[in-house]
Amino acid sequence: MGVENTPQYRQQGEPNQSPREGGRDYAAMLTSIRADQGRVAFVADLLRNKDQLLALTDEIVKEQWTLEGEPERKHRIAKYVNTVLKVHVFDMDPFPYQGHNFEYDQALQEHGASGLTRSVAKAHLKHHPDSEAARAISLFGLHATSKEHQTLLHEVWRSYLPAITGHLEKKQ
Repeated sequence: MGVENTPQYRQQGEPNQSPREGGRDYAAMLTSIRADQGRVAFVADLLRNKDQLLALTDEIVKEQWTLEGEPERKHRIAKYVNTVLKVHVFDMDPFPYQGHNFEYDQALQEHGASGLTRSVAKAHLKHHPDSEAARAISLFGLHATSKEHQTLLHEVWRSYLPAITGHLEKKQ
C-alpha cells in the first residue's frame, strides 16, 4: 500500500477512502493530530479532522456515565474538548434547541459550558501557573478569546488524549 492510500496522507471523505477510515478509525485520526507543533499547525490538524473529532467527542458525551471517578473524568474531558472544538475551532453553535424557551435553554447550556471551561483552566493552572491562556479562561470561561481556548486545548491535548483513547479501548 502506497503513501496515497495511507489515511493521514489523504483528505477526509475522498472517494477511495474505506468507510473505516472515513468514519470510525479514530485512533489513526487522533495520532495524526500532532501537539508537538505550534498552535496554528495544531488547529489546522483539528480542522482537517473535523468530522471524525466531532463524531468521537459527540459519541463520548452522549454516553450515560453513572460511575464516578475515572469514567466521569473522561466524560468531562470529552465534553470540554467537544465544546471548545465547536465554539472556538469550528465556529459552530454547540447549544442545540432543546425545549420551548430557546433563549433560556441556550443561556443555561452556555452557563454550564462556561463553568466547565473555567474548571479545566483552573485545574491546568495548578500544575502550570504560567499559562496565560488558562488564566484568561479561568476568569472568562467560554467568553475568553478563541486564540486563548485554542492555546489551552493545545497545552492539554497530550494529557487529555489518554482519556479519549481510553474510550476507544473500552469500545473494542
